[in-house]
Amino acid sequence: MNKSIIFYITLILAAGLLMSGCSGEQSHDEDSDHSQETLEETHTQEQVHEEEADGDDEHEAGGQDDDHALDDRVEDPAEETSVHLTGLQMQTAGIETGIIRQLPLSNSIKVNGYLELPPQNEANVSAILGGLVQTIYVREGDVVNAGDVLADLIDPKFSELQAEYRGTASSIGYLEEDFRRKEQLLADEVGSRREFQKAKADYESALAQKQSLESTLTVLGLDTERILGGEFYESVPLKAPIGGFVRVIETKTGQYAAPNSDLFEIVDNEHIHIDLLVYERDLHQVKVDQKVLFKYTNQPNDQFYQARIFSVGKAFEDNPRAVRVHAEIEDRQDGLLPGMFVDGRIITSTETTAVLPEDSIVRDGSEYLVYAVHEDESDEELGHAHDEESGAEEVEFSVVRVSPGITDTGFTEVKFFEPLPQNTRFVTKGAYYLLAEMKKGEGGHDH
Repeated sequence: MNKSIIFYITLILAAGLLMSGCSGEQSHDEDSDHSQETLEETHTQEQVHEEEADGDDEHEAGGQDDDHALDDRVEDPAEETSVHLTGLQMQTAGIETGIIRQLPLSNSIKVNGYLELPPQNEANVSAILGGLVQTIYVREGDVVNAGDVLADLIDPKFSELQAEYRGTASSIGYLEEDFRRKEQLLADEVGSRREFQKAKADYESALAQKQSLESTLTVLGLDTERILGGEFYESVPLKAPIGGFVRVIETKTGQYAAPNSDLFEIVDNEHIHIDLLVYERDLHQVKVDQKVLFKYTNQPNDQFYQARIFSVGKAFEDNPRAVRVHAEIEDRQDGLLPGMFVDGRIITSTETTAVLPEDSIVRDGSEYLVYAVHEDESDEELGHAHDEESGAEEVEFSVVRVSPGITDTGFTEVKFFEPLPQNTRFVTKGAYYLLAEMKKGEGGHDH
């Protein structure tokens, strides 16, 4: 073959090889790009599946948590079992703690009533005979003794009574002498029986008249011996029948006092007692000599005083339907007045039991709660293991459910559903603050 033919053949082969190489490279690039896109799409789908699977897992876990929380709410009405407070919070809220105490508590009947006086310790002073009030010697609230003059009354008939009494007394001497003389004549069969009987009637009538006038003047407070001596009273004194203090004055100077109208009221509080109203359902528990703890409705403190039942009524009051029970006050106080209202409890029995102060127990729905303090074994008192001054350390209080029993003189019997360690400390003051903090925790606020 000549050289030109060989050259062309070589050129054609080279061109074919070049075209084959380009085509293969392009095919490889296209395959590579297609494979890359396939991998990216596969990875994206796997991510979607994984995210969906994670979402399903989270939803399932969330459902389980919701079910668990619901179960907790069903099993735990308070929802929170503990509360955490800093020392500063405790100091601000006035939190105080103490241990269970064994005290005698009393079963009692709640009653109410008022202070009352027996009838012999109250007196309404009135005028026996009408007259004008000339002078008033006392004021409301003054202390008086029996026989003290409260006021003077004047009236012309007072002078007439005194004159009639003196005249009657003077005539009695003559009538008695005439009666004795005619009695002797009758005995000597010289005198007339009719004249004797008339003399006797006149004499006895004068005696009766004198006694009647003397009685009236004595009740008016006048000295009859003085009147017989010729000294007449210009006014009649109105005197206090009992000792005590003047509660009410219902007249004025110069006012006419009608007969039997009340002018003064005097009360003697020495024997003031309590009238309590006991309803029918409790009456069978009430007996003479039982102790009564009571306090006055508007007294400035919560102190209880003692009284003792001395009489139980035998009939029901109409309104309300209750029996009146009378109790003598043993702890006598100053300033007691009839009509003051009292609240009290009649003690029916006493028993020693575990108690906490009333303020220790709080109510949450149908549950009664107390708060126990979590303390280290080395702690002797709350606060020794905590920096209360800085308020940095927290104290944990556990919720303990209890069943309250008898309440007496500020303490309440407590019964626990589960045993607790001895000397467990409980919140005795500020428990309602802890309840409020617990409610905040239920709302999402974490201490």
